[in-house]
Amino acid sequence: MAGVIGALKQRATAARVRAGDRQIAAFHQAFLESVKARGRIYELGLIARYALKTRRPPGGLRLGARMARKGKLQFSPGKKTATREIRQLFKLVKGRAR
Repeated sequence: MAGVIGALKQRATAARVRAGDRQIAAFHQAFLESVKARGRIYELGLIARYALKTRRPPGGLRLGARMARKGKLQFSPGKKTATREIRQLFKLVKGRAR
């Protein structure tokens, strides 16, 4: 079921369907851009993209600080993983959305 919902979200984004809530649409777009760029999620990059899209400072700074102290928040994006394959999937979804 989650796969179907994810595919529908990707197709809606590719077709530029407007979501009812702008913040949800901004988060989804930032999430997909992060995956497309790195092949996986880089949390700090996702937070930064979302903050830029919504023109709001990132929330949850206290939670982020606690996560960083416990080593649960990475400050570097790490290696890219399978970005060629991920980009091919994005092209496939974009082609089907037309």
